[in-house]
Amino acid sequence: MSLTDAVRAHAVNGQGFFAWAAPAVRAQSERPNVIGPRVWLVVGPEGGLVEEEVNVLREVGATAIGLGPWVLRSETAAIAGIALLLNV
Repeated sequence: MSLTDAVRAHAVNGQGFFAWAAPAVRAQSERPNVIGPRVWLVVGPEGGLVEEEVNVLREVGATAIGLGPWVLRSETAAIAGIALLLNV
C-alpha cells in the first residue's frame, strides 16, 4: 500500500499529524492542538518525507509537528511524536 492510499484510508479515522524536519517546523515548541480521542501519526524514513508526501498529508488535513532541533531515527521519531501528542 502506498503512503497516499494509507493516508486517505486513515484520514477519516481521527486527526492526523506528521513529523516533519523542515526548519520552521522543527523550531516549534508548543504542543500540537489535539482534538478528540483518535489521532494518527506519520513518521517518514530517516531521509525525511519528500515534498509529494507532505502535499498528500496536507491535502487530507494532517498537521505538521516538529520534534525539536534534532534529526531522529524513524523508531525514535515515532516514540517522540506519540509522547508529544499525549503531552507526556
